[in-house]
Amino acid sequence: MKKYLISILFTIICLITFKNELVYCQPDCPPGTLPNEWSGNHIDVVYRYFGSIGSVDYLSRTNGAGMKEISIDWTTLSNKMLGLSDKAIQEIVEYEILSSLAPCPGYPGYEGQTINAQIAIVYKTKCYVNTKCALKLDINQEIECCDAPEINPDIYEYKSSRYINYTHQIECGFKCCQRVYTVKCYWDSLYERWFTNLEPTFTKETYPGSNCSGVSTFIDCLTNQPIPCQGNCD
Repeated sequence: MKKYLISILFTIICLITFKNELVYCQPDCPPGTLPNEWSGNHIDVVYRYFGSIGSVDYLSRTNGAGMKEISIDWTTLSNKMLGLSDKAIQEIVEYEILSSLAPCPGYPGYEGQTINAQIAIVYKTKCYVNTKCALKLDINQEIECCDAPEINPDIYEYKSSRYINYTHQIECGFKCCQRVYTVKCYWDSLYERWFTNLEPTFTKETYPGSNCSGVSTFIDCLTNQPIPCQGNCD
């Protein structure tokens, strides 16, 4: 919530400029799209008294359900603001991109009128195979004491034997995810203009139809079952 309040405050006290450029490329996510479905863009965020603080290239499109989708190329991020981390600039730039795509009408409204729309930022996340080494324990072995219960080893039983796992993740590909935001346009009669507001909550989910791109060849050494290649939308 705090980061959005800061971004909204910046928006009120500053002027923001945008530059659009056509970019012929295709993002990794979402899967199965064509280059001509996307519009290439470049955003340069300019604050009064500070000048340009950061910029990035991104792609946008409207999917078949009518929702705007954004794919940001973070390798093009430029942080021009001393004292702010790249993460902070990313949050500000992302907020401005979402605000710029808000579906505000091109005509005046009335006091209290609002228009809501969902906009998705599509991104990819790594998938892993969770391999393990299962250490078999003596059936009578117990923990003598533990000062921090939250670090107790995960001892479990399998076919009447007790085990503790030492795990290791192996990267096996990627999957497509999306963060879905609600962007609100509201008419302010005092200023006679539309303002945008980004709801502080959003959903993180697997992009519809996306699965991890890799295939696991690992077999669980206890169960002899395949270990899947899987990933979370963090």
